[in-house]
Amino acid sequence: MRDFKIYGILGIELDDLLEDEYGEDRHKKLISKLIDIMLEIYFNYETRAFITNCELGTSLWCGEIISNLLKHFPKEIYLYSILPFKNRENSWTVKYQKRYKNLLKKCNVKAYLEEEYKQDCFKEVNNEIINNSNTIFAVCNLKNIYKLNELLDIALQKNKPLILLDTETLKTINFY
Repeated sequence: MRDFKIYGILGIELDDLLEDEYGEDRHKKLISKLIDIMLEIYFNYETRAFITNCELGTSLWCGEIISNLLKHFPKEIYLYSILPFKNRENSWTVKYQKRYKNLLKKCNVKAYLEEEYKQDCFKEVNNEIINNSNTIFAVCNLKNIYKLNELLDIALQKNKPLILLDTETLKTINFY
């Protein structure tokens, strides 16, 4: 068993959570909550690494928050990125392409599951993140019961603690 924690970060079906479309006030509140959670995980647990897929929305935001933590605190910590396929960012706006590429440069390890898009590549990335984490932190809309049930089933089957952050209420729910 590892003597330190690895947190997997997932954004469940949150493609529409971009700053411009989410609303400035709601975005600021969500980012503030994400920073609070990342700081709590960083300081209060034996966290040594985070794994994310750097996707648009919350995975990208969490990765950026963690990379900023790495600059300001002396604790040795790692940021890993498991990506679905190469050149994933090509369909995004230039603004997000730059942020994505900048974040990837700061990741200690980058891994691509596929050379190009395949039908289940995003599900495979989530499975890899879950398999290689001690605890899963997922940002989701609790109204999306289907995806939430799928994640809960996987976490229970693999005996992984799960922390959920609801994007509507900004409340966290812990499943241990």
